Amino acid sequence: MVSIGIIGAGGIASAHAGAIRAQTGRCRLDAVYDADDTAAAAFCERFADLGPAAAASADELFARRLDAVIICTPNHLHLEYVQQAAEHGLAILCEKPAANTLGAAHAMAQIARRTGVVTMVGFTNRYQPGIRKLRYAMESGLLGTIFAYRELSSGARLVNPSIGMEWRMRDWDAGGGAVADFGVHSLDMATWLLADSCGPLHSLTGMLGTFVKRDGRYPQNDDLSVVTGRFASGAIASLMDSRVGPGLYQVDVMGSLGHAHFDLRQNAELDLRLYQSQGEAVALPDFSPSGPFEAQLGALLDAIETGRPATPDLVRAYEIQRLIERVRDHAV
Repeated sequence: MVSIGIIGAGGIASAHAGAIRAQTGRCRLDAVYDADDTAAAAFCERFADLGPAAAASADELFARRLDAVIICTPNHLHLEYVQQAAEHGLAILCEKPAANTLGAAHAMAQIARRTGVVTMVGFTNRYQPGIRKLRYAMESGLLGTIFAYRELSSGARLVNPSIGMEWRMRDWDAGGGAVADFGVHSLDMATWLLADSCGPLHSLTGMLGTFVKRDGRYPQNDDLSVVTGRFASGAIASLMDSRVGPGLYQVDVMGSLGHAHFDLRQNAELDLRLYQSQGEAVALPDFSPSGPFEAQLGALLDAIETGRPATPDLVRAYEIQRLIERVRDHAV
């Protein structure tokens, strides 16, 4: 039974606790720590059926007999807790993006390489059943030569101007706005899905915009980003990421033989249209309907139990952070 601690008791921590509940036979939630004692106590009450203890400090949490830790804090704290977890020999699942700076993300990747502990980063969209069908279709050559990739990723909560300034809107805490918070998913997905068929993504160009005032002033970082790029094969990518609506996640891949469309609102489905199929249905394998957080945790547990590396790891997280920084440095 894998014993897990959670650092940070916000909304994303609840998603991870729900995944632990779904994997009760393989793991247990031992403890949670949050700098806000009230938040930690409320979290433990909400997940009382899992029996977690509220640690009074991070040191107290790490002193417990844990096998793994899930880091759900603001981005600027990730490096500190990754370092501590690795020193204790714990497997690490760190929320995305890896860090608030490229230097911190690089340090985390170096820690992973040096210590050899199991690490993962929270690119949960990889585990959507429809995305797994899309990857299968591409690996099987059903779409032919890929020439275009489009992705739209957005959240609707922050479109409300009555929501005040949050840590995500401060550059030092977050390390970027929508381009980091949502764009990290888009850049990972594009380069993961198209790596074998199209090679690396380069020639990146980005536009960043800030539109909604918070507490009478604009945030320090972007509300919306638009990124375009070209893969080594010549295929073109277009990525739009927004934290101010409309709350969608969609992926389109266009190739010489067909087109595939994924919409998170039907996360187990893939709309696959082959140009010469004359309307005939294309058989695709069924993948587990489990939620992405549960599937992600399952992959972490597999790595812990077998001793094999997990993916995507903190080295991969650093690679994506490099792409984010290229966009921010050359935004127009």
